Amino acid sequence: SLGWLRNEFKNYDNKLSLAIGLGKILLDDGKQKLTVKLGPAYNIEQYTNHQEDENFGSINEYIEYTNKLNAFSNMYIKAGAMENFDDLGTDYEATALLGLDFTLSEAMHINIEEEFNYDNLPPAGFKKTDTKSIVRLGYKF
Repeated sequence: SLGWLRNEFKNYDNKLSLAIGLGKILLDDGKQKLTVKLGPAYNIEQYTNHQEDENFGSINEYIEYTNKLNAFSNMYIKAGAMENFDDLGTDYEATALLGLDFTLSEAMHINIEEEFNYDNLPPAGFKKTDTKSIVRLGYKF
């Protein structure tokens, strides 16, 4: 996977991640699905202030659970963590997300999500925790 973030509100001019890994579906009965993913990544963090840029390897872990509530809606939970190889146990990030996905029509759907992020060593001058409330309207074409 390739990830990129530019968020000046969190002091990131560029936050890049290149990862490879393995995943396993532990449960899939048509109503519920449980997946785990694990793999190494190379990260580049460039900051908007005078903080020194960082380049490091990490181990990334993810778990995802989806429950089909009915024919028109799904509930999902995603949790993940990233740990810096150079500073295991001190430099890590964790994310948890709870969401609902509703089908509005064949082509449209809406997602409502609440996300919690924790960064044990955040960029200089920033808090360790951050939350997001997300509403997303999607159209398939």
